[in-house]
Amino acid sequence: MSKRCINTSMAVLMLICLTFGVLISDVSAKSVQPDEDPSSIIMSVNTCVAHVDFRIAGSGDALIEASVNAESKSNTDFTVCLQKKNANTSMWTTVKTWKKTSNKASTVFSTSYKLLSRGEYRCMLTGSVTKNGKTDTIYDTSKTVVY
Repeated sequence: MSKRCINTSMAVLMLICLTFGVLISDVSAKSVQPDEDPSSIIMSVNTCVAHVDFRIAGSGDALIEASVNAESKSNTDFTVCLQKKNANTSMWTTVKTWKKTSNKASTVFSTSYKLLSRGEYRCMLTGSVTKNGKTDTIYDTSKTVVY
């Protein structure tokens, strides 16, 4: 086998190995979405816990309870978004947004909102907790509820 043939074979082999390695790394880098478990609780590295609970009463009132709890007194900002799923596109659109700010270890938000139409709804909570100059952002999504 000639030296040129060996070099070409080595180059092809290296290209295959690099391509396969990239494919493997792409597969391992993909994230897995958590289950929509209504009792799910998300805890951050900085010991913050976020939780949103959502249900719809027979009258069409969306009942929302959300909380962000830190280990100790912290600056807490959180946003709760009520979303409706578009039946045609399967995309979620925001119906209503609430914001809450506090300087406590525990921040709780509770409200009701009259739904104007039937469909699939959910709530998303985004919380930011700042303590000693370090900010931790945490998320939680409620189960999907059909009205």
